[in-house]
Amino acid sequence: KGALIFGTGAYTTATKFEIRYDGKFVTYYRDNVQWRSTPAPGLVFFLDSSFDTPGAAADNVYFGALNPANSSPFVARGQCVVSDENVQKIGGVSAYDSDVYSLEGYPTCHLTFKANQTNCFLAIGFSEAPAATQDFTNIKSGFILNSDGTYREVINGVGGGASGTYTTKTVFALTYDGGTILPLVDGVSIDPHGDFTTQNRIYFLDSSFYTPGGGVNTLQFGPGANLKLTDTSQLGSNAATNVGVSTVAGPTDFRVAPPNSQATVTFVNAVGPYTVDADVIVTAQGYLDFKSSTSFSCQCLGDIQNQAEYIASSGHPYGGAILASAAAGVELQTSFMLEKHYSLTRGAADSYNFQVEAGWSPANGGFAKFSVVMFKVEVIKR
Repeated sequence: KGALIFGTGAYTTATKFEIRYDGKFVTYYRDNVQWRSTPAPGLVFFLDSSFDTPGAAADNVYFGALNPANSSPFVARGQCVVSDENVQKIGGVSAYDSDVYSLEGYPTCHLTFKANQTNCFLAIGFSEAPAATQDFTNIKSGFILNSDGTYREVINGVGGGASGTYTTKTVFALTYDGGTILPLVDGVSIDPHGDFTTQNRIYFLDSSFYTPGGGVNTLQFGPGANLKLTDTSQLGSNAATNVGVSTVAGPTDFRVAPPNSQATVTFVNAVGPYTVDADVIVTAQGYLDFKSSTSFSCQCLGDIQNQAEYIASSGHPYGGAILASAAAGVELQTSFMLEKHYSLTRGAADSYNFQVEAGWSPANGGFAKFSVVMFKVEVIKR
């Protein structure tokens, strides 16, 4: 603060001076040896200097983030755990004693999140000094989520203002344009107000979690007052928010011989559960080769045929669930692609059933051979 605290002795042009700030402590180093550390939580620093002697110079000057490769933009304390866009209080007691706050603050910013549940107490919002406390008394503007499925505004560290009900699909948001804080619930402004002190403040994300097990997902905080996703009530809809893509190898071939009249292959696999509300697309792709001394047909019987697209390289007519058909003695090669769509809520599971049947008339038998059927499962966050 402009005052001389102590000296570190003589220096040379090879001496390296360094100051580090981790959001809580300012620490001074000389040639990588720590000399002093003093608490200063929740501050924003700029590089500053003053030169007295003409010709004085400093070289190799560097200023930047303490850890630019930090794996998370958030710091978790107490019983809170943060992973990507998910925060949860694990264990502990029922008290506002655990929090997560952002490493960076911005002169204009936005915040969005959804709750994992409706039966826990927690608070999230903007703060100028997020590391000063672990309760919500330093939250300038934000939301308190109650354990009865209702919410309240937080204004200057006190619950009050607008209120309402919420579900796990409700999107809470705050924006700050340098002069006005705008709280929104599912894209609707509930209580716009000017900044509480003066304009041009720098705000951080701040939070406090009361109930063990309480958590939020799709937590986003960053610069700028424009929300990145406001098109639907489900944060992340229609965006590149894949939870994952996987492939599974299915059956390879099946055959039938006289006097049997048909052969069937069935493949069942599970989808879910996932940690978010998700849309799931299961795609089955493969190649079939048929030949028989009698007429025959092949059809898809499983539920994966829903919303399906069939592609037949032979040009033979087909329709509905029929993949292909041919007359006696004709060899038919058919490729296919089928899709099944699911909408799963968080924690729910389902399964897909792929079944293909080949039939011959009369029952003289023949063969039907698969290439390896690949099932692609794409999970998209809603």
